[in-house]
Amino acid sequence: MRAVAILIALLMLTGCLPRQVVIHDGIRASVVDADTKAAISGAFVYDRLDAGQPRILARSDADGGVQLAPDSRRRITAVMGEAQVRQFLWICSAGYQPRLVSQRAGWNADFAAARIHDLGTVELTRADPADDGSCSVNL
Repeated sequence: MRAVAILIALLMLTGCLPRQVVIHDGIRASVVDADTKAAISGAFVYDRLDAGQPRILARSDADGGVQLAPDSRRRITAVMGEAQVRQFLWICSAGYQPRLVSQRAGWNADFAAARIHDLGTVELTRADPADDGSCSVNL
């Protein structure tokens, strides 16, 4: 315990502190087709694109239900380290347009408490086959 206290004191002298930082919020939703209202199985929640492919965090079940727990981690951060934070969560499925369902933005917005967004029903709109903006995932 004494070693931890010494480490924290040293970090404070360098202007750093361990803080809980939100990686992404959580969501709870039911995903359906906007026209037919049919459940979309395998729809995915993602937060960013890596080499053009979404970083998938969760998938909907056979009934279109999707749940994603919030994620936060302890990180060493600068005491006066101001940062403009932008965190987004989208839901999509192959052949549909991505739908933004959560965002966290602002100065040091990642220091606020993580939360779960209860979205109810999320309707996805089918993409035009010629549109490059649809969700296509090579898994």
